[in-house]
Amino acid sequence: MHFVGDVYPPIHSVWREKCSDEAMTQMAFYGLGAHRLQVVVEDGPLDASTKQPIKTKLFVVATNQLSQLPVREGLEHYGGDAFFCFDTWRVQKIVIRNQAEPWQKSHTVVRPGDAGWEYAKFRWRSSLFTLVTLVDHLFGIHFQISNSVREAHAEGQTTSPARLVCPHVLAKRDSHALLHAPPAWLHLVLAVPPLR
Repeated sequence: MHFVGDVYPPIHSVWREKCSDEAMTQMAFYGLGAHRLQVVVEDGPLDASTKQPIKTKLFVVATNQLSQLPVREGLEHYGGDAFFCFDTWRVQKIVIRNQAEPWQKSHTVVRPGDAGWEYAKFRWRSSLFTLVTLVDHLFGIHFQISNSVREAHAEGQTTSPARLVCPHVLAKRDSHALLHAPPAWLHLVLAVPPLR
């Protein structure tokens, strides 16, 4: 960062490693997944006195919405919902939605210490990065918000603070060549095949 000098803001969080369970918690609560964190309530074991399931609150960062996307040959599928303890924030499990017919078992639950735990964490991290990049950043900011700003600018609403981002918005046509038109860099870094 010494090349950019004072232009780049100071770095406050240092990620010494990115593969441990603790790093996964940091990514979910303070990093890339923080804006996607949700609270869910699941049925736990039965209460001996009431014979009713004990309700358990968990945090989840869900990426299984990507699991049914087609991928290029030889590459792995996306997806995995990471569940964290509501009190300690420790990761409890990753639920992976498998490619399956609707009548087949479609979920695999992997817990810390299981044989596929490191793979499940890798799949979740990769899916989270892809989901945030594609949906939240590219689609949400570059397509939805930038188009709204461009329209507001075109209608003469130049008193809006949004006018400050118009140079960024107007450069959007150049991003089409970089992001959308195959073989763009986006198609090279994602497992999803290019749309034709």
